[in-house]
Amino acid sequence: MKLFVKQTLLTVFGRFPQEKRMFIVLSISGLCLILRQFGGEYSSSLFHKGDDFVVAISRGMFRLFEHDPGNLPQLFVWVVVQLLALLIIPGIFLWITRPKAFSFFKFPERDAWKIYLVLFALMLPVIFAVSFLDSFKATYPFLEFTDEINWGMLVFWELIYALQFIAIEFFFRGFLLLGMLPVFGEAALAVSVLPYVMIHFGKPYPEIIGALLAGWILARLALKTGSIVPGIMIHFGVALLMDLLALWQMHN
Repeated sequence: MKLFVKQTLLTVFGRFPQEKRMFIVLSISGLCLILRQFGGEYSSSLFHKGDDFVVAISRGMFRLFEHDPGNLPQLFVWVVVQLLALLIIPGIFLWITRPKAFSFFKFPERDAWKIYLVLFALMLPVIFAVSFLDSFKATYPFLEFTDEINWGMLVFWELIYALQFIAIEFFFRGFLLLGMLPVFGEAALAVSVLPYVMIHFGKPYPEIIGALLAGWILARLALKTGSIVPGIMIHFGVALLMDLLALWQMHN
């Protein structure tokens, strides 16, 4: 019996310390991604059921903007779930195990920014062309307006939306890539890119394909610069542009 238990534990957790570390990292990552998915779906169901918690948030935002908040309360809860699943939980784990890994929040050298600027410039015509697709118009912007655009609500949404990209870049290019580089080696790049593509399932196909390419490039640049700060900025810049183009398409 003892031999059976020992063999079972070795099969699950691995024989060597490196295998055990990889199991722990992948388990934490998987649980975070499950929480992100489940939390998003659960928060959405709360709004459809008219939960008291949801009603309270909606009333608070109505008083804040003196305007029907539309789906802003739901998006607010969605962002909170993203922060919990992709930033706070993995951040606590990384702080306990490898606190020095948080150096990836540093600003890279000046030359590194040129690469990101060129990359952003190359993406501009592609994003503009994609904005004419019906699938794009049906998806963006996430924030819905009942009548005219409320610019206060839009600015508030874009600010909390930016927090979501800090969480995204932290989890995929920080926690999974740079933070786990000593555990996985350069294989951490593939480990970070594949789930990143998968979280885009359900979005327009050009965006899913673009996530594969962008995820790979951002991962390579994070490895090269040792920083996720430019990735956060370019990621949010693209998302902001997509929202503005979608609003422009709606009113033209």
